[in-house]
Amino acid sequence: MIRLQVIFLGLFLLLSPFAVTPYAAAAAPENVTLKVSEVENNYVLSVPISKLVMLLPKGNLIQKQNAVGGSTASPRYFYFQDKGRTLMVSGWFESSINYSDFNKYWNEDKDSWRSRNLPTPTNAKFFKVGGWEGVVYDLPFPKGENSHIRAHWLQAGTWIDLHLSLTSESRNSRSREELLELLNSIQVKQRP
Repeated sequence: MIRLQVIFLGLFLLLSPFAVTPYAAAAAPENVTLKVSEVENNYVLSVPISKLVMLLPKGNLIQKQNAVGGSTASPRYFYFQDKGRTLMVSGWFESSINYSDFNKYWNEDKDSWRSRNLPTPTNAKFFKVGGWEGVVYDLPFPKGENSHIRAHWLQAGTWIDLHLSLTSESRNSRSREELLELLNSIQVKQRP
């Protein structure tokens, strides 16, 4: 199981977008740095300059430091992991000025993976759920299933880029359904 988690974590990190970040998190002004707090059974994620707040159900998720360079060095990057379920939740809060459309980013991700000889996503299904627009897809995995969601939320000048991933040792798991259930449980609210 541990070897499966290590393999999956490496694959997850390789498939994360590698956009260039203007400065490292340590050097960022506080008003553009992600804040994470806990309220009841939720993690509350926000960036002071943004009007959006995202509530992520805590469950067994633990916030981790996962800055491996590239876009993960952003002061607005977040990463949570539930090792017991090999569930990972990561993403960014960014200005919506940098956003054009979901298909553009999805195609850029796939081109980037192809150029690095990484696995090609399979069974891609696009969706719109609440304020989220995204795609659920699978990646080839030697044993079991490796399912992902990439989803974007745009509102009040903020773009939330979210990546959910779940690995199961069973080929007939409910991974995709579980990820969609998690996505539906994540709330995004606008501050006054």
